[in-house]
Amino acid sequence: MILLEPLCPGTDTPLSEQLARQIRSAVVDQFLRAGDALPSSRELAITLKIARGTVVTAYDTLVGEGFLLSYPGRGTFVEDIPRLPSSPHPQEDRSTAKWTMSEGGIDLRPGYPSTRGLADATWRSAWRQATSRDPSSVRVTSR
Repeated sequence: MILLEPLCPGTDTPLSEQLARQIRSAVVDQFLRAGDALPSSRELAITLKIARGTVVTAYDTLVGEGFLLSYPGRGTFVEDIPRLPSSPHPQEDRSTAKWTMSEGGIDLRPGYPSTRGLADATWRSAWRQATSRDPSSVRVTSR
């Protein structure tokens, strides 16, 4: 069983995010190692006295981020994540960074496209061009 700190209901951070953060830290800090089995979502929910959906959401998030693997009927396991060599003096090359957190960052959630990099006129022109074609003239192909 993994040891987790108590979750804090009633804060701005959802419980699923708090749980995902703790499990992610345990993987990164190698308290949980590649191949370790995590408790079932039902078992962990009972232990933490939270809704099973909260655990499922946390597990799904971590599967999507590559920290966990989930096999229906078998369980959820820690993924083998690559370890980067540590550097005594890491250097960040920000010369090519187009967006910074001071500008509010970039929302990378699926379904939330960022069009900030497109000039309004360019975006409108592309939209007009894309929607001006007769849909019946578009041929769908597969690879």
